[in-house]
Amino acid sequence: MRLDICIRVATLGGLSLLVAASGGAQSVLVNDAGDGIHACAISGTGLCTLRDAITYANATSGTTISFNIPGTGVHTISPATALPAIAAPTMIDGYSQPGTSVNSNPPGIGRTNAVILIELDGSVENGSSTGIGLEIHSPGFSTVRGLAIGGWVTAGVVLNSFNGNTVEGNFIGTSASGATAHANGIGIREIGGGGNVIGGPGQLFSQGSQRLNLISGNGTGILVHNPTTTVQQNIVGLNASGNGAIPNGVGISVNAASVTLGNNLSGPISPNYVSGNTTSGILIQGAGTTGCLLYGNVVGGAGLGVSGTLGNGGAGVVINGGTGVTTFKGNAVVGNGGPGIDITDASGVVVGLSGFRNTISKNGGAGVAIEGAASGNTITQNSIFGNGGLGIDLGEDGVTANDPCDADSGPNNLQNFPVLTSATSVGGSTTIQGTLNSTASTAYAIEFFTNEICNPSGNGEGNTFIGSTVVSTDPSCNATIDVTFPFVTRGILTATATDPNGNTSEFSACMPISAQFNTTTPCRLIDTRGPAGAWGAPSLAAGADRTFQVGGKCGVPATALAVVFNFTITNPTVAGDLRAFAAGSTLPLVSTMNWSAGQTRANNAVVTLGPAGEMTIHVDQGSGTVDFIADISGWFE
Repeated sequence: MRLDICIRVATLGGLSLLVAASGGAQSVLVNDAGDGIHACAISGTGLCTLRDAITYANATSGTTISFNIPGTGVHTISPATALPAIAAPTMIDGYSQPGTSVNSNPPGIGRTNAVILIELDGSVENGSSTGIGLEIHSPGFSTVRGLAIGGWVTAGVVLNSFNGNTVEGNFIGTSASGATAHANGIGIREIGGGGNVIGGPGQLFSQGSQRLNLISGNGTGILVHNPTTTVQQNIVGLNASGNGAIPNGVGISVNAASVTLGNNLSGPISPNYVSGNTTSGILIQGAGTTGCLLYGNVVGGAGLGVSGTLGNGGAGVVINGGTGVTTFKGNAVVGNGGPGIDITDASGVVVGLSGFRNTISKNGGAGVAIEGAASGNTITQNSIFGNGGLGIDLGEDGVTANDPCDADSGPNNLQNFPVLTSATSVGGSTTIQGTLNSTASTAYAIEFFTNEICNPSGNGEGNTFIGSTVVSTDPSCNATIDVTFPFVTRGILTATATDPNGNTSEFSACMPISAQFNTTTPCRLIDTRGPAGAWGAPSLAAGADRTFQVGGKCGVPATALAVVFNFTITNPTVAGDLRAFAAGSTLPLVSTMNWSAGQTRANNAVVTLGPAGEMTIHVDQGSGTVDFIADISGWFE
């Protein structure tokens, strides 16, 4: 067969361009799900397989490969041998097949409702060739979208190219429905050049829709070997509905510098949802992993659109080796089987940033574990709570005791933590006092956090960041902490210390925040026998909650932490009990007062108020109603 290819000279903006032309067309239509070779490979017209279309596109730069395979339902393409590598800028658009649709869920949702009808199946080819679904060798600006790619023993997609290649809106490692696994060895492997985009808003050919890749069921979901690659808006380890796991072994693995996972929080919401994987959700490893950025990702279970508690089996994020700054901000690392973040033999990691805290919660191990030859790792302004281990654990071996002048060594130099001696929240301000013993004549940043409960170790976590100060040790290694913040707060206080080299300590021992008692002339706030209203009728109903505003009433300031009441119940239709608690908190197991049918009873109680100064009353009674009266005699602030 004779192939005539003309070389024509085009002028654009004063530049002469040599363009290889095969018939001059810039698009080719795949209308045959088979794997044969037809004249379309030369002409770009007629009966055309995907193999034909790629062959044609490699001779015609800037070609769009569209699909219109006859029939309904999923069309499976099963190559017998390796498809040609993509060698010229090309768009492969599976969404052009009639009946398909891109994801229409709003941004920031960990599921996709895309409909994909073109499946690239590697189960036939795997026995005879490379085991790669699609490989991009072009000099940039190729896009693959709208395909289900599964069954390839090496990788579903290999990016062996640089600059502006995009893989978006595909199901990689699952069936075309996104409901079951169709595994690849690696879902997407980026090995050449860097500067590519995996997921998220596309580049040259994208139309700006919210296009998530679903990358699940693979040995490794995404493997990045080259710098400046962006990985965003992918679902890694879940099904298409976001409510069940189709695990990868590792969700995302990075062994390159300046890789961005997520986005910078200033543009469109483009997190990665990395949940349900067998081992770690995200693995960043190797000496060359400097300057990596993790912004706004959901790693683990519940939160930001991911259903249930589908954590990763191991740590949420592992950083193993590397120097220079790796930055985490605005991520949710929740419900993973191991530590939330595990930093081993790595330096210069920054977890948290002013205004962009990470939430690190309910993980099976420590919130942040720092191990091995790790130093200069800064943990700042995060919300760390409810983890199975310490909030921050240097050495992942439990509380590390302070030592005189901080002479010991180890992960983060085993930086000593502050010792809090008092915390008082009265009169519209909070005063914290304590000490720090560490390296002599050195300045340290001290951060303070409040918590609802203390870690069982006696040392805390850090649920809510409230502020910071800087102290300097004297020549004897001692510094005094004495700081006042212009607000009241409540709960249990903890603190961390960070040295000038960025080494953050474990959290300090817990210190309850005390409050001042204020008396007032008794004032009746609630009487359900009175006229209907926020503090009056109707009577309290059996099994129901009712919330009352207390702060700002009867002389109680809006800043009050707790209020002293005299409660009275009357006219109960049957026996029961009453429970009073801060609005928004968990129903207590212990009752405030009990009664029999027809009784009138009174009891004193101190009730903590919720953040808005509200109190909730719960009636535990088999049926009927009871009237409730509440008189205030004082408050704590």
